[in-house]
Amino acid sequence: MKNIVLFIALFTTAEMGATTAPNFTITTSDNQTLQLYQQFISQGKVVVLEAFFTTCPPCNTHAPLVQSLYSQMLAAYPGKVEFILLSTLNSDTNIKVGQYKTAKGLTMPGAGANGGSTAALQPYTSGQFGQFLGTPTFIVIAPNTGEVFFDVRGNSASETMTLLGQKIASLQQPPPIYCPLNDYFNNNLQSVTLKVTAPGFDSTFSANNSYSVSNINALKNKTYTIVPQKNDNPLDGVTTYDLVLISKHILGIQALQCPWQRLAADVNCSGTITTLDIVTARKLILGINQTLPCGSWRFSPDSDTSSNGNCVQFLGVKLGDVNIAPCDQVTTAPIEKSGISVHIQDRSLRAGETVQVNLLVEEACSLEGLQATLAFDPQKITLDQIGSETLRGFDFNAFNLEQTDKGIAPIVWVGPDNPRIEAGATILTLRITAIQAGKLSEMIQLSPRLEQRSEVYDASDNSRPLEFVWRKDLEPHPPQGPNFNISPNPSQGQFVLSTFSAQSKQILIALIDPRGAVEFQETYNMLEGPNHWTIHLPHTRSGMYYLRVDGAFAGKVLVF
Repeated sequence: MKNIVLFIALFTTAEMGATTAPNFTITTSDNQTLQLYQQFISQGKVVVLEAFFTTCPPCNTHAPLVQSLYSQMLAAYPGKVEFILLSTLNSDTNIKVGQYKTAKGLTMPGAGANGGSTAALQPYTSGQFGQFLGTPTFIVIAPNTGEVFFDVRGNSASETMTLLGQKIASLQQPPPIYCPLNDYFNNNLQSVTLKVTAPGFDSTFSANNSYSVSNINALKNKTYTIVPQKNDNPLDGVTTYDLVLISKHILGIQALQCPWQRLAADVNCSGTITTLDIVTARKLILGINQTLPCGSWRFSPDSDTSSNGNCVQFLGVKLGDVNIAPCDQVTTAPIEKSGISVHIQDRSLRAGETVQVNLLVEEACSLEGLQATLAFDPQKITLDQIGSETLRGFDFNAFNLEQTDKGIAPIVWVGPDNPRIEAGATILTLRITAIQAGKLSEMIQLSPRLEQRSEVYDASDNSRPLEFVWRKDLEPHPPQGPNFNISPNPSQGQFVLSTFSAQSKQILIALIDPRGAVEFQETYNMLEGPNHWTIHLPHTRSGMYYLRVDGAFAGKVLVF
């Protein structure tokens, strides 16, 4: 397979009004009458005029190169190009021009002053098209339009021939047909990949804002298929609010009205809108997946056929973003309102201490969805668990703890209904273990980054920012609970921990080294009455360790 990557950028040029060549009629040294427009320009031919004179030294140097280029252009573009020699001197007659041509082996037509050369050149030597710098000067006149390209000149004779050849070649091609690449709101699209296939042709083009295949020779007189793709920034524009709207569509509460919305809602490109689309988008927001199954964008049509460079109008839509704009005044973008505050009791944590942190709403509300990203220093705390008994359907699929090593934990919840949450109720609970001592409020916050914004969506389809409000630090208090016995102590890495409890519950037992690092941590069921647990520390180094039970100091352990 042949794979060509072309970057087609849409650009804007401030075009000056093109000046066309004045018509002229000359009689050549071969006694032929030639009219610029009637015989050349109107017949779709490129004309190259050389202003020269027969005794001009540079003209003599250029002569063999001009003849070589003339022969090449006639072969490359038969019937589509002509060179004409025009003398600038009144003393150069047609006879002298004929003799010059014979001496130099030139085969293109030429004329002297008595054949009309100086009159034909007058607009170019007078400065009408730019400063005339002497001979030889080459003027290229475009076919059909008569547009003038004055004084095509290089730093050497050979470079001038190269530039002339390039200009002639460029005028042989019709101007490219540029086809727009837009979204449904007439915004230009960047980095769109177009796969173009035809018999004997299979190539990929990367286009910005527009595309063109009109000047690809391999596609001349062929029907070809174009397939557009765009696969950048998959998370762009996708929020939990989009999941709320897709959920309403599936439940029949409020249908997605616009075709582009239904296209965007089919996140996994299955051809239908289902709960799997919500699951796929939620994994993207949570950072579990970094891409979408069929790229970031969909196009309508998803492919089409064309020929002769004719445009196919492709309209793109960002997958997952169903609320980018109003749709028939049915589904509107969320209206920004005052934020919803969650209160958190600040506290001082000891190294190795594990606590449950409750997030309480300040005001009563009915929620359809919640999106938040917790940000913390993974060197100071570990985030062990996130839960909610208030948000119906909140389970392990609603958060992602796989990125805690990066110091973030995304949360995405879409409710099956609109639960009313009373003021002061706990909407989220966090289980946190301190690696270092410090204040909780200095260890965890909501992410300030826009792409990780935290917000809730209420029953009125309003987006409201989510905000943390910290309450005053709790005063330290002495640990409460049963006494614990450690035997043997010192030990060789295995000991029995014993206690008597008045009630049954789960406890978290941890062993912390003097630097605050957690050496051992496990949850045990403590029964009413006597309890004995064998603690085995196979990889623990010799030294002194602190035993903590549910974050409270329970004794010291010596290991040798």
